[in-house]
Amino acid sequence: MTNLSQYLAAEKELAEKRKHQSQLQGIGWKNSVAAQELKPGQHILYNYGLRSLILAVEPKGAQSVIVTTINERGNQFNRRYKSTTLVAVDELN
Repeated sequence: MTNLSQYLAAEKELAEKRKHQSQLQGIGWKNSVAAQELKPGQHILYNYGLRSLILAVEPKGAQSVIVTTINERGNQFNRRYKSTTLVAVDELN
């Protein structure tokens, strides 16, 4: 049995580890990067294992970026993310 201080230390360690991770449904915790750090050629991960290839990343204003992606079915999407939003990226996992 652990005491309170051991439990709190373990929780703090886990929180530090997951500081740069996102939890995806059906997958679990995956490493993430800020949207402003995304690069063409990387794969964004979504819930249940869906992936999209990043084609372009363009700044939009001071606090957001437009990410152009193509999914596994060939559909192309433009998504706007706040620059600091954590996005799960496949090549880091």
